[in-house]
Amino acid sequence: MIDLYLIKTVIVFFLIVFFLLLIYRFSYRFSFPFKPDNKGEIVIKELKYVGKNKTLVLVKVKDSEFLLSCDEGNIRKIKEWVDEEDNNPPATG
Repeated sequence: MIDLYLIKTVIVFFLIVFFLLLIYRFSYRFSFPFKPDNKGEIVIKELKYVGKNKTLVLVKVKDSEFLLSCDEGNIRKIKEWVDEEDNNPPATG
């Protein structure tokens, strides 16, 4: 009797873990990543959710930063900052 109870418990445990991993996998695939990878020239520095289907995104591309507004059908540039220190060569004297 105890052996049957133990087998049922183990099977239910593995089923629950399997379904949780499955839900995590599909939710990660259909949404923004929780931790953006910082490789390459384009880096997502910060995400702010301001409402349903509305997001502010701070993006760095090489020596510029952009504040973007993303909603259901549009992506708009709100502001752009250019890093001038990288563009000017150091003064020699």
